[in-house]
Amino acid sequence: MSDLAGLQTGVSSTGETELADFCSFASQLPGAWWSKDAAGRYVYVNPAAARSIGRPALEILGRTDAELFPKDVAAALSAHDERVRRTGENLEAFEEIPDDDGDTRHWYCAKFPLLAPDDSGARGTAGFAIDVTSVMRRARDAEAMLQQILDAMTDMVLVKGEHSRLEWANKAFLATYGMSATQLHGIIDAPFTATDHTQQYVKDDLYVFSTGRRLEIPEEPLTCHDGKVLTVHTVKVPIFDSNGQVIKTLGVSRDITDRKRMELELRHAQKLESVGRLAAGIAHEINTPIQFIGDDMHFIRKAFEDVLALCDTYQLFVQRAAGGAVSAADVAEIRDAEARAGLAFVSKNVRPALDAVQEGMTRVTTLVRALKEFGNPDQGERCEADINLELANTLSVSNNELRCVADVELDLGTLPGVLCCPGDLRQVFLNLLLNAAHSIADVCARTGQRGRIKVTTRALEDKVVVSISDTGTGIPEDLRSKIFDPFFTTKEVGKGIGQGLTMARMIVVAKHQGSLTFDTAMGVGTTFHVALPHAGETPETQGFSSPDAQGEPA
Repeated sequence: MSDLAGLQTGVSSTGETELADFCSFASQLPGAWWSKDAAGRYVYVNPAAARSIGRPALEILGRTDAELFPKDVAAALSAHDERVRRTGENLEAFEEIPDDDGDTRHWYCAKFPLLAPDDSGARGTAGFAIDVTSVMRRARDAEAMLQQILDAMTDMVLVKGEHSRLEWANKAFLATYGMSATQLHGIIDAPFTATDHTQQYVKDDLYVFSTGRRLEIPEEPLTCHDGKVLTVHTVKVPIFDSNGQVIKTLGVSRDITDRKRMELELRHAQKLESVGRLAAGIAHEINTPIQFIGDDMHFIRKAFEDVLALCDTYQLFVQRAAGGAVSAADVAEIRDAEARAGLAFVSKNVRPALDAVQEGMTRVTTLVRALKEFGNPDQGERCEADINLELANTLSVSNNELRCVADVELDLGTLPGVLCCPGDLRQVFLNLLLNAAHSIADVCARTGQRGRIKVTTRALEDKVVVSISDTGTGIPEDLRSKIFDPFFTTKEVGKGIGQGLTMARMIVVAKHQGSLTFDTAMGVGTTFHVALPHAGETPETQGFSSPDAQGEPA
């Protein structure tokens, strides 16, 4: 039976011309075209289809897939045909068919029903296929290469599907969890991960899934299979399908445990540097009230001894008066004792001296408390703090160095509590205040005029802003983009290691999800703005920082 004759079986004469034209057209197409009857027998194949099957067309016609292909391949092809006949709907599928060399080739197939003229249903099926083996192989090669690249990364890469279930992880993540890919697939998180951590992970995944937005978590804990807890920086992004719908989430976590330890050591070193620079001023601040406390106590002690001597004279006078033997000489002796004790002077000056001692002790106590608070290291735990109080403590510690060159003006607003690490923020405020003093000192050296430092705090809708202004030199335009760079400094050698603003920005931006910006004008001065989310922020905004709010210079 010829190809055309087979296809023409059951076709009316009026359709023979059109059918012949179609067969002629299909024979020239690069893709494989065929048709089958209701029993699944081939009734037409074009040359490309015959080549793909690996037999002459005449050997194919009249046979079924079961007679031409291995059992498993034939079953898959027949199942697709049956679905098309049963539903009367077109079907697109990828099919794998072995070639003569035993290699598997991949075909993209489109199958559709051949309907009977009386609309009684499908009398057979037809279809065409395109060989996509080379495309599939290139895709698999690319996939294998991507797998090798991801497995070579030290960052932990994780893919999750719906409901935050794990689907794939690279070797770094599998090693951290101590699991194989099979064990990891389908779980929400490792069984040794703390419940509250898992809940936060799921919450972050759902945020990405529901919004389709990138999420960055500067710091979060990650528990290893051996119980060790890492600090990681995580970025989560959505994976979209062709319709723009989020179907998965991709997470990349970088172990920053060692970096955090080094940052902590650097902060401690910088704090020691700051305390060292302030040591002489702190000693002076304490020495002044201690000195007048000592002088007043010396006066009070001498006055007390004179008053005790006067009391002895009074007691003798009382004894004589009780015996009825008081004379004018006794009265004169009392007057002399009162004069020696300077009773009027003591009565006038002891009370002010005691007030001065109390004031001096208060000043010393305040300074020591501020110094203790400043030197108290944070334990990594955040607490709700009063920013105005933290500023006051920092000003107490740095007051001697500031007042040498500038008058300090405070404009403190009513602030809500801020969830923060207070010790770290005190270090930020100290760095900014000392930088302001040093900038003003440069102006004073040229003009001899004192400067002004103004500290302002304000509560905005979702954040607290601390502004520290100075009347210093201002920052040259060519240096403004560098001032937050590590080890960059405009100070002379030995007067700073260039880490103050770097650490300040790291603390404010990375640790507190805030911003550190500045305004400056040459010859006018500089104002630094520290913006911090207050304690009323929602967990969603506390958990990550936006990439467009990283505290770039204004």
